[in-house]
Amino acid sequence: LLVMDALLTALVIAKVPYTEIDWKAYMQEVGAYLDGERDYVNMKGDTGPLVYPAGFVYVYATLQRITGGGVVANAQPVFAAFYILYVALAAAITVRAGVAPPVALAMLCLSKRLHSIFVLRLFNDGVAMLPALLAIVLAQTRTSSTVARDVGVGALLSLGVSVKMNVLLMAPAAAVLWLQHPKGVWNALAGAAAVLTVQLAVGYEFLSTYPASYLRKAFEFGRVFLHVWTVNFKFVPEEIFVSKRFALSLLAVHLVVLLWFGHRRWCTQPGGLVRLLREQGFGRLLGGKGNASLAPKRENHAAHATTALLVANFVGVCFARSLHYQFYSWYAFSLPHLLYTARLFPWETSNPLRRETLPLVSHAARFAMWLAIEVIWNVYPSNATSSVLLNVLHGTLLLGLAAAHVGSGREARIDRDESATRKSARLA
Repeated sequence: LLVMDALLTALVIAKVPYTEIDWKAYMQEVGAYLDGERDYVNMKGDTGPLVYPAGFVYVYATLQRITGGGVVANAQPVFAAFYILYVALAAAITVRAGVAPPVALAMLCLSKRLHSIFVLRLFNDGVAMLPALLAIVLAQTRTSSTVARDVGVGALLSLGVSVKMNVLLMAPAAAVLWLQHPKGVWNALAGAAAVLTVQLAVGYEFLSTYPASYLRKAFEFGRVFLHVWTVNFKFVPEEIFVSKRFALSLLAVHLVVLLWFGHRRWCTQPGGLVRLLREQGFGRLLGGKGNASLAPKRENHAAHATTALLVANFVGVCFARSLHYQFYSWYAFSLPHLLYTARLFPWETSNPLRRETLPLVSHAARFAMWLAIEVIWNVYPSNATSSVLLNVLHGTLLLGLAAAHVGSGREARIDRDESATRKSARLA
């Protein structure tokens, strides 16, 4: 599959013209760095001041060096390699989670928009996702050294954030996963320390010279995007779209939905977040024995960790103030797993790991949803209709995910009840 996709990617580079959007500006911004500038305010390109953290600077400065000063034809093979790595990691995540069937991997290789993002636009979004995908692979690993694993997950997520901040969308789920260990406070503190250490190390060159400028520009949470480029909210009038009230409303709903998933789905035992936080009180840090039952079952670990991280990321996408075309790479890799995790029909069990063979209509519905999302992301320019449809599809998938679970404890009883209901129906 990867070999075929590599050949397709080479064909795209050879036959489809490159479109300049941000590459030239990236090269101008890192060019200032290579010339000795360290004040973020003065590191500018045609699109304005540099607005990405230091990891972006180092990655694209390296790309400028190895591509002969930013020659597009030299950069495209590098981004083709990034793309193949992205697909390979996404496939590994999907297979290791054990939810989606092998046929779903086709969704990863047939995306026109993903090929464009990587090799025809050279955006930094796909680059930022590579360490994030590695973090998910590591989080799937069941190991006796959970602290070391969680430190690695935190460090990799932080590396992704250092290129672009969207990787932060996975942080809430990572924190819950870290706490789900007998002494989860240690795991959470170690993971958070890894995140902070990486940010300080990567940003040191700028933090030690112009710290205020770096923090203000590299982590600018209040940026207002142009209405003309939005893919998800073109139906919203521009005066509302750019308003602070609209942004705060989306943030509030985002947080509420995250809390619901954290309480009802990511915590695998009765009591949810409340019990988890109580059991992992700071008294545990001082020598308490903890509670091993807080962790998911061994056989569920990879699916549980994957689902939590990918759902947290998807919730952030659903309630993002604006999605631009390159943002599709934030979650395209997760669609096979999310679509097959979601409970889309009443005859499907809530736990995807315990589903029997799905009927053809279930597979067809999932591929139809993926295709519809892919088509909408290729509508240019976006319009009110395409934006409404995208939100409908996102909302449908989110409801399906809310109706599903990958866990144990209280949720396992749901499986037994559903199984008994299906057996009774067959006997009737």
